[in-house]
Amino acid sequence: MTDPQTTQDAGAVTAAPQITIDGRVMTFEPGQTILDVASAGGIAVPTLCYLPEAGHRDVCRLCVVEVAGAGRLLPACSTPATEGMDVQTMSDRVRSSRRSTLELLINSGRHTCITCDALGECELSRLAYEYQVEPPTELPAADEFPFAEDSYVIRDYSKCILCGRCWAACTAIQVNGVVPHPSGRRAERAGGKDWYPLPDLEQCELCGQCVDVCPVGALTERTAKGIARSWELQRIRTTCAHCGMGCQTVVHLKDGEVVKVTGAGDVPPNRGRLCKRGRFAVLEPDERARLEEPLVRKDGQLVKASWDEALDLVAERLGAAAPGEVAGLIAPICTNEEAYQAQKFFRAVLGTNDIDHRAAQASGVSLASTAAGAGVCYTSGALTVLEEARAVLVVGDGEVADHPVAGTALRRAVRDGAHLMVLDAGHSDLGDAAAVRVTVAAAQIPEVLNGIIAVLLANELHSRREAGDVVPHERELEAMLAAVLPERIAEDAGLDAATIRAIAAKLVDVRPAVVCATLGATDDLAGTGAAVVKLQSLLDDLAGARSVALPLGAGNVQGLVGMGVAPDLLPGGDPVTDADARQRLADAWGVASLPAEPGRATGEILAALKGGAVKTAWVWANEAASFGDAADVLAAVDAADFVIVQGAVRGDLAERADVVLPSVAWGEEDGTFTNAERRISRLRRIQRPAGAARPGWWAFREVAKRLGHEWQAGYPKAVWEDEISLLIPSLAGVTWAEIEEYGLCWPAPAPVPA
Repeated sequence: MTDPQTTQDAGAVTAAPQITIDGRVMTFEPGQTILDVASAGGIAVPTLCYLPEAGHRDVCRLCVVEVAGAGRLLPACSTPATEGMDVQTMSDRVRSSRRSTLELLINSGRHTCITCDALGECELSRLAYEYQVEPPTELPAADEFPFAEDSYVIRDYSKCILCGRCWAACTAIQVNGVVPHPSGRRAERAGGKDWYPLPDLEQCELCGQCVDVCPVGALTERTAKGIARSWELQRIRTTCAHCGMGCQTVVHLKDGEVVKVTGAGDVPPNRGRLCKRGRFAVLEPDERARLEEPLVRKDGQLVKASWDEALDLVAERLGAAAPGEVAGLIAPICTNEEAYQAQKFFRAVLGTNDIDHRAAQASGVSLASTAAGAGVCYTSGALTVLEEARAVLVVGDGEVADHPVAGTALRRAVRDGAHLMVLDAGHSDLGDAAAVRVTVAAAQIPEVLNGIIAVLLANELHSRREAGDVVPHERELEAMLAAVLPERIAEDAGLDAATIRAIAAKLVDVRPAVVCATLGATDDLAGTGAAVVKLQSLLDDLAGARSVALPLGAGNVQGLVGMGVAPDLLPGGDPVTDADARQRLADAWGVASLPAEPGRATGEILAALKGGAVKTAWVWANEAASFGDAADVLAAVDAADFVIVQGAVRGDLAERADVVLPSVAWGEEDGTFTNAERRISRLRRIQRPAGAARPGWWAFREVAKRLGHEWQAGYPKAVWEDEISLLIPSLAGVTWAEIEEYGLCWPAPAPVPA
């Protein structure tokens, strides 16, 4: 803590409250506990149950301290600091009490530290060593305790100390509630297998949060059993790329092999929380064969080839293609640097905007503009905003369960009293939890949103008229609003107009309010996305409500949009029709000009392949389903004259290719990732690439070189710092060092003048 301070209030000087801990005088803030003050001052007080983010404390009694004048030892974790308090954290009386508690805990189970996988990380064993507690001479029988093992977690309750941290994590942090609390003191229980915190595994999401918070060896990762001690593990922090959340993880390796994955602590966006996929999927074997060498089709068969042979053939075929005959489909499995190089290749080398990253929709509408527009909904600290919301409107049929960490934030908001409203076509997985659910045909969702917007604007117009303000074009505005007021919308959608008005009122009257877009395949993405953006902007203007959008799709979708992997958007979001933006990039890329007309979206590319207008396709994906209906995508690929497939595994696309380029997989290359709130985080290399697999940025650079374009950037950091951060104004000057720890949400704040 700092030295004694004073605060000035209305001219009076008031001394900050002080407490003495182990002879040191410290100041504190009202509401802090003794443990808070001691920790801030660098004084270690042992705990086993304490889990502040879950509000869990006062169970293990290891944090007891001696307070002058108190008749008994007090728990530091729950005793408020008060003015003039004199505290001893290491007196003989305190040490004796802690030693006795540790003896009871160690004698209550089978703490066989020599063979325990938690040795080195176990807080109980560390404290037993510090307080020199001897192990028991006899251990209870193993069959006295429950033991459970599934594909991911080993639950050995012979080591459980009933600290309650697993219950607190499940109930308060993840809001799953599948771990029961073994209430009552151990001495008051008769024992037996029914009094341990056994989870309801049928309802468990296997997020592993209980494993992360367990202070002993009662809960451990199955993949790590018998593999390595904690001090033998190398730890590398990186970004999970399974969905658009971009959760921060720590990968634990032994001899280059992944042993387990944990959350990266109190770091945004996930704050240590993970889902089943983020924690365990990286450890699951992929049944598909890994692509380790380039393949070239000869006499109808794919045969191994060198990189030079494969790239020479690609360059030869692309160089001979006429403008508009080549298109690219890039799945969101690549880094920002790879995405940037991909669109640069198509625009600067091939002279086409026919490149897209999203699945084709039945409507045939380009999704790039929609994604860019929906990006307006993404704000820095989106999960925090969502958790703090008191009113939430979730729009669309997308599955929140597909993004468990965001789903947890939503559950926390509802648990804490948020009013949840759902507007969907009947497929949202939040329907049962909603206080209000409005279900209409998918095409009518934008109409209902426009009805809500009309109510808000009409109310604002009325308020300004009553205040005597002059409203420009008042009559025209009234006529426009009359066409979309709830009474007309409700009749078409089969709703009660009062329901639409009630939703509008709730979003303004209850703050903070949040609008979430979870758009699914059945949604009118263009119309719904645009309406969500309009509603969000209006709420910000009228009520100061904050709006966020839950992740759309898997992987680095936001990164690909930001880097310009879209038929109508340049890097940074400028439209391809912007002459100044095109020329600025053309000059930087060393070409005379860039194509000005928007290119084909995914659906149009597939149709053009089938119709013969597009003859060559460069597809970067592992499976055809990345771009919509797999059969439709494969039929389009089969119709092409020449197909280049880039991927990490041999999926259905590779079997149709004329050239297969083996790409690195997640964890085999450095780079950056942009999550759903547009937070740019580091992806770090944790393993060597398989065989001769190479990163995508390198493959595009090498083909560009063969077609007469010399690109200088020779590694991902150079691509970012020498091009991306210099050419995208909203990322002006952002270096890798700035995103090393917490990431950075773009548009980046302007640099502070020196």
